[in-house]
Amino acid sequence: MKTAGAAITAVLDWARINEYRSGGSPVETVCRSLPKRAAGPKHHDALHFSDVGAALEKIDGTNCAPSTKRAIRFTALTAARQIEVRRATWEQLDLEAAVWEKPGESMKTGKAHRVPLSIQALGVLRKARADRRGGDLVFPGSRPGAMLGDKVMTQALRSTGIAASGHGFRSSFKDWAHHEGVDELLSEFALAHVEGSKTVAAYARDDLLEKRRPVMQAWCDHLGGAPRN
Repeated sequence: MKTAGAAITAVLDWARINEYRSGGSPVETVCRSLPKRAAGPKHHDALHFSDVGAALEKIDGTNCAPSTKRAIRFTALTAARQIEVRRATWEQLDLEAAVWEKPGESMKTGKAHRVPLSIQALGVLRKARADRRGGDLVFPGSRPGAMLGDKVMTQALRSTGIAASGHGFRSSFKDWAHHEGVDELLSEFALAHVEGSKTVAAYARDDLLEKRRPVMQAWCDHLGGAPRN
């Protein structure tokens, strides 16, 4: 817009100087009245991967509801989207096989996605099951049968002085994966980014679940700690 405005202004100035028009350039006035364009895509606030474990420990030491604490930790451990964690039901989980199968309706891609569950993620789920208040939701909200609010996790993080959103854990995981030299295809599968891409076409019959399992376990080992509630 600035380049176009400068060109138009130059033309109008030339016309005024050569007496083809009078008065000043209206471009500046018009530009001021136009809505400002966004600088670019908004990125979710994320922690450096080396700080995530300490952030989870900090959250565990707060007065947040146990369900919220577990949801935050589980989101970080699985690198899942917040909405997927908020919608998670016990029916989707197979603790014996250590797999979380997210249905297509819960996924941004619209396709079902399996997540290998680490030892730490299973620990969170066992605590949640022991504290189960009825209903199908793994991480229920404060009202019976209600999901956690869409901003609850991020608000809990920020109220504790942690400059990150729940979604930002996905970025932390990706940065860690790059740092550790994790195969790009595996880290993209872990984030459910590659369904339907040309790269993954050859793996149509295999979602690389078992190859992803040691990656997610290594990520969770990096985070350390265990849920207190």
